[in-house]
Amino acid sequence: MIKNILDVFREYFLILKLKILSIVHKTPPAIWNIGEKQALIIPGFGGNWYCLKQIGDVLNRKGYKIIPVKNLVHGTLSIEESVNRVKNLIDKNDLKNFVIVAHSKGGIIAKELLLLPDYERRINKAICIAVPFGGSVFGKLKVFNLEEIEPGSKLLVRQNAITSVNSKIVNIYPSLDNHVIPNKNLTIKGAINIKLDIVGHTRILFSKSIKKEIEKVT
Repeated sequence: MIKNILDVFREYFLILKLKILSIVHKTPPAIWNIGEKQALIIPGFGGNWYCLKQIGDVLNRKGYKIIPVKNLVHGTLSIEESVNRVKNLIDKNDLKNFVIVAHSKGGIIAKELLLLPDYERRINKAICIAVPFGGSVFGKLKVFNLEEIEPGSKLLVRQNAITSVNSKIVNIYPSLDNHVIPNKNLTIKGAINIKLDIVGHTRILFSKSIKKEIEKVT
């Protein structure tokens, strides 16, 4: 219990650190533009591309060109507007047979793309990390479009009623997530669900375990 509490404190220290570093590091590495395969990175609520930099680096070393979604206003836009912006980026880059890596709310956006036949057929796999597929109590705050991820929201009910595309999802989540409450809402039927022994909604992105899993599934 004490370790979990300390890990949650480390989680919020990491979030603060990322806020500062993301101001300094505004441009993705130039090397991300090189790769025979393609990976689209979708950050979650409160985050940006830099939060997924270490995972992007892993994929880049494996031969992926990394295309980060950078215009989601820190995940505060509605799902519909977010999906439209991601669709535009996919079309602009003519992405085909590509991999999505999505964190948190970004995974809800990824599922919406999978539910669109014209885009689903272009997506090879969606790696979703710490995603509130079943919602989170933080949705009750009803600010910055968070009500869309409230448990039982129309959007989530509609998404979860369709499981046929879930076989394309690799769902990786921490053993204790301080932002997805209850934690049972981190799993999704029909996907490959992988629980890591990590505490923290954001800390999971920087763990050795997540890098090993990314290596395995890509």
